[in-house]
Amino acid sequence: YDFRNLMPIDRVGDEIVRYLASRLIDLDLLPQAAELLAHQVDERLKGAARARVAAELAVVHLLDDKPARALTTMRKSQTSNLPAALRRQRTMIEGFALAQTGNPDVALELLEPLTGADVQRLRANINWDARRWNEAGRTLERIHSGRWADQDPLEPRARLDIMRAAIAYSLADDDFALNRLNQKFGEKMSETLDGPTFQILVRPVEEQGFERDVTVDNILHIDSQDSFLEDYRRRYFSNTSKPTEA
Repeated sequence: YDFRNLMPIDRVGDEIVRYLASRLIDLDLLPQAAELLAHQVDERLKGAARARVAAELAVVHLLDDKPARALTTMRKSQTSNLPAALRRQRTMIEGFALAQTGNPDVALELLEPLTGADVQRLRANINWDARRWNEAGRTLERIHSGRWADQDPLEPRARLDIMRAAIAYSLADDDFALNRLNQKFGEKMSETLDGPTFQILVRPVEEQGFERDVTVDNILHIDSQDSFLEDYRRRYFSNTSKPTEA
């Protein structure tokens, strides 16, 4: 890091910078990682490479609780003719940053053309943070719409989504949705360690008591920002491999 200004101006140098930034993020040295990536964006890169690294820089700003700066980074690095996968990646980051700056409606509108479970989960998280419980519950349920009928057990991520859907419907006082969720997933959830908790959450709202309040309090405060950013780090930053010689 001390000799960062001596990086060679070529592909290997850029790979070294990205790898170093990834390691700094792992160590929670976010300002230092942002400085490295910002230098790449402002001084070294152009076109699609600049847009990709700018997206990584925006995520570092989000990890550092600076969504406005993340949004500025995304907008300053806009360019045309990007690969579809990179456009999608950048749209999700910009949508998340918009939601974090208090613009959930604009964020959801931006995400409207996109499909996929990761996008659905981001939409659910935006509605969750905005306390739009019915919308959050429906989106979380929709992610796993076909899982209730298959033979495979529910993995931990799916179970958490379904539990959060139950909480959202409970907070929306939607007994009909709770009953539907229980009919679809009650049996599969009963085969997991989360089964007893799930049955507490899907009771009719007027029958839910202290146990439900404790469960809701525990899951309600799961930070959807951390969830999105952790997904992003696992998908993109984990692919930043150690540089090799040219």
